[in-house]
Amino acid sequence: MNEETITRDLEAMKQNGFGGLLVFDARGYHDDLVPMPPSKVDFMSPQWRQMLKFAIEKAAKLELEVSVNRNAPRASRAIRAATKKCAGWPPAFGSGHRL
Repeated sequence: MNEETITRDLEAMKQNGFGGLLVFDARGYHDDLVPMPPSKVDFMSPQWRQMLKFAIEKAAKLELEVSVNRNAPRASRAIRAATKKCAGWPPAFGSGHRL
């Protein structure tokens, strides 16, 4: 992941009629079935956040909307397990905050 590939991908999305994109960490969702390759950039690391900031700024210039899933897969599993005990989602979930 680098600025050149992010730019290439976002420009291709715009040229092909996409209105936006979802950024999330897909590693770990099915790692029990398909071993994943080692990550080149860790989810939410300083480098990941720098590339996310670049992608959001570039997407804005291209008039693409960006949505970010802030949970890593393992954290998502823990959150799902914890919320089974609750009557509903914590207030921060689904609040529609924009970056």
